Amino acid sequence: MGGKEGMRDPRFKVMHKGEELSLVTRSSDGQMLFLANMASKMNPKSALGSRIAEVHNGSSLFTGDAGQGESNIRLWLIENDWLEAIIALPLNLFYNTGIATYVWVLSNKKPAHREGQVQLIDASQWFKPLRKNLGKKNCELSPEDIERISRTFLDFKETPESKIFPNAPSGTGRLRSSARCACTASLPSRQSNVAIHICDEDLRAALYEEFGDELFTKFGKISAALEKRWPIGQR
Repeated sequence: MGGKEGMRDPRFKVMHKGEELSLVTRSSDGQMLFLANMASKMNPKSALGSRIAEVHNGSSLFTGDAGQGESNIRLWLIENDWLEAIIALPLNLFYNTGIATYVWVLSNKKPAHREGQVQLIDASQWFKPLRKNLGKKNCELSPEDIERISRTFLDFKETPESKIFPNAPSGTGRLRSSARCACTASLPSRQSNVAIHICDEDLRAALYEEFGDELFTKFGKISAALEKRWPIGQR
């Protein structure tokens, strides 16, 4: 990350619609750089193209003001129509962490019926409890859960757990707002329904900066403080 102002790495400096975008993120959170790195390696010549799946925490959905690396990466992926789906996974799925996690699925050769659209799948309640906790890990994805997630993705239909959003409802401004709102809509069962209605990126980033993953994992604990910070009448 040293000397990032002069960086000319083609993975992280891209031309998009006649504008040079810097995809360099904050040094404290480089997970979106991994996604940009993988996206730069997709095969544009193959008939099937390339598909990528990466697990991220919730910060990839929210962080980065307009013009900053994280925001530019989301803009670059969405406006190139590479983002196929974001899948919300169960809490406490990984060892020694209870944070909310999401699978980002990218493809540079979407099937015709998926073009111009992003699918959001809430799989947070699809899991098998462990008989004995392993650290903070208290559940796993059973074969049936994996099949259900895969089938929901492949069916590409609107259900209570599967929502489909257009990439570009009307113009660039609404495109960005819709895409950001779409990213938060995969949270209905995480006790953070408030996030569904947050379409202002600056506000969302500020809330995440202040409350972190407790927005997802301990919403009841922070609800009073959140109410003072952001009264219901302003939502």
